[in-house]
Amino acid sequence: MARIFTTSFEFNHQNYEAIVTAVLHNGEWNFTVRMLDEELACFLPEGQIVYSGIRGYEQLESLNNTIARSILRSLSHVIEKHLFSPVS
Repeated sequence: MARIFTTSFEFNHQNYEAIVTAVLHNGEWNFTVRMLDEELACFLPEGQIVYSGIRGYEQLESLNNTIARSILRSLSHVIEKHLFSPVS
């Protein structure tokens, strides 16, 4: 199963947007996240990040910047709500 969506998230009291591709493969979520805002994109390699597992970004050595980790922490909460919250 694959899902592609644009989502908004808050970081440092401002709203930003990202495009998220989430693919469920063998019971594990794989994510590609591309920042739509140039201000945040500069903190990620090539403006995007690819990782496996809902918190897989925490294991990436290429993400050695505390700002980038904070950005992804904020975004991961929104991604979890989008994927796992029941639709009403």
